[in-house]
Amino acid sequence: MTIAARTIIENTQEVLNDHRGVRYPASLLVRYLNQSQRDTINHRPDVTATSANFALAEGDEQTLPPEASSLIDIPSHATGRKARITKTPLNKLDAVDPFWRSQNKVGEILHFCYDPRDSRTFYTYPPAIAGTLVRLQYSAYPTDVPAPSGNGKEASTVTGVISLADKWQSALEAFVLGYAYKKDIEGAGNMDASLHYIQLGMSILGVQLQVEKAIGPRD
Repeated sequence: MTIAARTIIENTQEVLNDHRGVRYPASLLVRYLNQSQRDTINHRPDVTATSANFALAEGDEQTLPPEASSLIDIPSHATGRKARITKTPLNKLDAVDPFWRSQNKVGEILHFCYDPRDSRTFYTYPPAIAGTLVRLQYSAYPTDVPAPSGNGKEASTVTGVISLADKWQSALEAFVLGYAYKKDIEGAGNMDASLHYIQLGMSILGVQLQVEKAIGPRD
């Protein structure tokens, strides 16, 4: 994460032919950049994948830490024998034992349940003893680039770095350009340009995913 936000703003202002930030000031493009980072993790939660020990609350219902946007996996316990924890559908547990939530609380979890429609909540089976440590893998919220200083027009007023890995620079620039052209939809061809860059950003995310599947470790 070493790509300066200024570099992305410079590149996008160059494409927009607005180096001085008259029509597209840096302050506006930084807002688009921050939105682009959030959009990226919505489509690819693994982009900000983070692993940490997590202390479970008492019972079956658990809440992700504030820095987490969604759950990726709970691979194992973090202490003791570090037993594997597997994901299982909530409806299957309910079908086998509708009263499992009232079982005795334990310090060794067998399964977890997660529905991305309720992205900040997951469930543990059996219900947990408070403080049980597990290894949590989650998608972290990206850190916003700070607002530019001074007049906020030129790229030189921008500080900070992006909070995604460097390889996502092209996708972020495409998304920023898509938002910028969408701002001027009354201009001839701008809606087409906006759609082009948004689709380009999505394509980069998809292409990168295929590359990672091809060269990544096998199950």
